[in-house]
Amino acid sequence: MIRGRVGPGQRAFVEVTLRGGDGQQVSVEAVLDTGFEGYLILTPDIIQRLGLDYPQGDSYILANGQPAQFPTYLATVSWHDRPRLVLVLESNGAPLLGASMLWGSRVILDMEEGGGVSIEEL
Repeated sequence: MIRGRVGPGQRAFVEVTLRGGDGQQVSVEAVLDTGFEGYLILTPDIIQRLGLDYPQGDSYILANGQPAQFPTYLATVSWHDRPRLVLVLESNGAPLLGASMLWGSRVILDMEEGGGVSIEEL
């Protein structure tokens, strides 16, 4: 089971551990964002620390309906105690963990500051 916390601004956080192509490992606290249909959004500095290769750029539709282009990478995430290869988008701002990452999981949130977050595999 993956555990996290509800923090300021009514945001739910979990820590994920990522591994880059050369074995570099980084732990990141990410905000759960079920409105984001992808796996993960990471900042340029985290992507650089992981040494991720830049395979392509993809177009996505933002919450405001506008199209946007994002550099995309592949990274391995430790998820439910197993490695999982996922697509990572590069963007500034807080790291986000999206609905594709949560697919196949039960998410329980205690929606109060300091409340618990638990993600269990279905």
